[in-house]
Amino acid sequence: MKQAKDVVILFRDKLVTGEDTDVDDIQWYKDMIMTLLTTPKQLAEEQRKENTIFLNHPDYYTIQVSNHTSLEHYLSSLFKKHSLDKDLQQEIINNQESIDEIDVPEDIVSAIDAIKDNGYIIEQLEDATSLSLTVDESWAIQYIQDVDGSEPYVHVISIQEDLDSYYNGEPINLKDILLRIEEIYTTYPGDRHTIFVQQELALIGQYVLIDYLFVRDKFSSYEIDTTNPLSEEHQRELLFFVHNHHDSIYWGVVNEVVQELQRNNWIPVEELAHREYWYIFVEPYQNLTEDSFLSLDKWPVVDTTHDIYQNYIEQNKSLTALSDASASEVLSLFMYASVKPDEKLVNKLKTENGLEIASYDWYDIWRNSYYFIELKNEEDKAVYDFISFPNIYTEEETFQISIELIKQEGIWLINRIYDRTKTKEAPS
Repeated sequence: MKQAKDVVILFRDKLVTGEDTDVDDIQWYKDMIMTLLTTPKQLAEEQRKENTIFLNHPDYYTIQVSNHTSLEHYLSSLFKKHSLDKDLQQEIINNQESIDEIDVPEDIVSAIDAIKDNGYIIEQLEDATSLSLTVDESWAIQYIQDVDGSEPYVHVISIQEDLDSYYNGEPINLKDILLRIEEIYTTYPGDRHTIFVQQELALIGQYVLIDYLFVRDKFSSYEIDTTNPLSEEHQRELLFFVHNHHDSIYWGVVNEVVQELQRNNWIPVEELAHREYWYIFVEPYQNLTEDSFLSLDKWPVVDTTHDIYQNYIEQNKSLTALSDASASEVLSLFMYASVKPDEKLVNKLKTENGLEIASYDWYDIWRNSYYFIELKNEEDKAVYDFISFPNIYTEEETFQISIELIKQEGIWLINRIYDRTKTKEAPS
């Protein structure tokens, strides 16, 4: 309510100062106020009536975070207002599902009812001095289970519940959770690229895989022991996976990590555990090794690009200067020449098939990409991708620009550039 009032005041001040306002401006203020005054429960009920999944609504995360913060602060302020000691606070948290049965002030009961009503559970931070709310997955299931196409969402939430149980010490095998995540991909091919499902599975799978590989015995992420070898049971578990799950999307990563662990007497190396493993949840990047992922920390993307360009100039701008250049070096040079710009070199670096290649803003591709991937590098053909991941907050889809190079007369040339998300084309 306070935030909505602030928006009204902001609009009033704009009118007072005589600033121009049009229909779009007024609508923006109305939409902002409506978002602020909408609760997760209201949005969920509205979306279910329309047979749509509220988790897909573009305002859901804004509404969830706004309400989460407001309710958290409000409950904390009520605890301070009534000067509740830590024991009574803990009793309230322990009995939040049956709050009417204990003797607490009425405004606290109302606040907890609102918290439950909008899909949150109260918990306490580790320092036991402040409150925290977490999303109640069972509440979300209640609001999506009757919606068409909701099965993958329900399965994702069920996986989250099992993970909570695992981290609370229940004997759940992380491999089973990993394989269930993979099963969602194969069982619901029409839905697996839905932004929420893909992003959630990538997030969950990333952390579950790291725990499965490195901290399986400890029930807590990031507690990686880099001084002692993995337990023999853990070693057997990983070897079993490598020997029996060749068809899994995780096999390439697990196999590579196991080989590196064996070389290091099964002692985890910190760098291994902090690699990014999201890529295996986006086709067609399963089973690629870490070496396939090249750096995007610099421009251009290959260190030798400036030297190669200078050598090309010194060799009277002859392509023979590129006879020893690799496919990735030629691609980086093509990007560099496109931006410099050196249109003559850009045209020289394209095959006849590539003459119709549309212009690309290479700076934008570089900025929007999360990975630069060597997808294929054979004797006469190479394929590189620039990719990002879908964004659940903006509903942006996966960004996948593919560049195909072929070798002609000993020189790598750009043969084709295309957007894989539009062509839906798999690598040839």
